[in-house]
Amino acid sequence: MSDAETKLREVIQKIAQEQDYANSKIALKPLSSGGANYTSQLFTVTLSAPGKDDIKLFAKIATLGEKIRAMSAIQVFETEIIFYTKILPKYREFEEVHNIPEEDKFVLPKYFGGSTAYMDEVLVLEELSGKGYQAFDRLKCFDWEYASKSVAALARLHAFSVAYERDDPETYSEMVKKLKFTIPTDEMKNFLKNRIETGVKATEEVNRARVEKYLKDELTEQTFLKYFNPKRRLFLTHGDFRPSNILHKKCEDGKLELVLVDYQMIQRGNPVCDLLFFLISGSDEDFRANHLHQYFNHYYETFSKTLQRLGIDPEEVYTEMDYRSDVKEMLPCGLSLGLMTLPVITVDPENAPKPEDGVDLDSFNMEVSDLFRERFNGLVRDYIKFGII
Repeated sequence: MSDAETKLREVIQKIAQEQDYANSKIALKPLSSGGANYTSQLFTVTLSAPGKDDIKLFAKIATLGEKIRAMSAIQVFETEIIFYTKILPKYREFEEVHNIPEEDKFVLPKYFGGSTAYMDEVLVLEELSGKGYQAFDRLKCFDWEYASKSVAALARLHAFSVAYERDDPETYSEMVKKLKFTIPTDEMKNFLKNRIETGVKATEEVNRARVEKYLKDELTEQTFLKYFNPKRRLFLTHGDFRPSNILHKKCEDGKLELVLVDYQMIQRGNPVCDLLFFLISGSDEDFRANHLHQYFNHYYETFSKTLQRLGIDPEEVYTEMDYRSDVKEMLPCGLSLGLMTLPVITVDPENAPKPEDGVDLDSFNMEVSDLFRERFNGLVRDYIKFGII
């Protein structure tokens, strides 16, 4: 039995006791993410006991190496556990008090337990594939239906954090202090240099010189300071909002239902960070040509309506003018963000880092795919049209 399985079984045994599953049996099955996950080993778990219905679980075991942990001070699963045990119950309370319609409530897996012991972190949630949910194919571009549903769910996530802060500012303030994300340090310099070389090499020759100049001027540690510390209103943001972290299913009535998952990087930040990351990580040139303005408009419309349902005037919280200013200010970060993340998101499965081998910063200097070149050059052409490069 591997060390990972031993760690997991210890946590599942505790869950079995809490669920009153005496004489329980635990069946573990390793699960591949197909290159969508690099920081954890994944398992499906069946917990059974005489006279009881089986409990289907989904488990993550952290595999981040010590070097990358030290560089970014990542709190593996601690932040996600705070979300499920502290933030989500408050959001549920607001749904009840303000009579939020079923279709606008958060659909999330049940949290069963975990461990935050250093290098032995484990997170166990309800397994949702048995209910018809599946992961988005990271190698595909989302369509408007998927994007609009995702953006609406994100807007509600942000709006509810405003209600939380207003309802209980003292508890909220203490909680957000625990949601830390350290901006990358000087140890990132070699990684950024590698990424710039990758981007320049992948760029079509006609645009290569201007892209090289732009990246050398813009892709620095300061890019991340600007991205994570914008000037205007801060909410609780997802922090890793991309299609791979959203599960979906088609309901019997034909409607699309989404579940937002993976709250390891939830933090206090600007909502446009989440919006921009989702756009860059899951769209292509055609989608942006047809839906870019609609995309940003849809977010603010949903955000405003959600605040109003919660009895809050959007103009007192985050005016549309401020929102538009944030979009304009942060949009230039998109090309650098794409260069940092798209090599990982679009990597061919055979070249993807293997979580069971342990993940370090060097693991992400992988061979890029043809899809990366296509997506990145689409971004370059867009950013030339935008007048940014």
